[in-house]
Amino acid sequence: MQTRQIPESEWSPFLNHFSSRHQGWMVNLEVLSPELGAQVEGTGLVLGGVIDEWDETKGNTILIMAGNEPFNHLTHSIRRPTEISLEKTETGEPVALSILADDGTRTLLVLP
Repeated sequence: MQTRQIPESEWSPFLNHFSSRHQGWMVNLEVLSPELGAQVEGTGLVLGGVIDEWDETKGNTILIMAGNEPFNHLTHSIRRPTEISLEKTETGEPVALSILADDGTRTLLVLP
């Protein structure tokens, strides 16, 4: 596996490109929390997109939107992200998008 760290100055354009390239792909969403451990938030969901929002008072928030139907849809918020990385296979195929928040919680968007 290869891991590529995304510089903070490139988060927004990177996530825009990632979203347009992978929109409609099946994904799994996992959250690894220091307090709660590993939690599966959703499996077999269709990726809608990943966006980086900036708010003057709250700072950065990254939103992951995925779902198959209106009743099976989620928007996962990552407040105050500190790191974004992309895991790839040796052949360059994306495997997972990893986002670390300032509280130590890591969100994994897995492309099975």
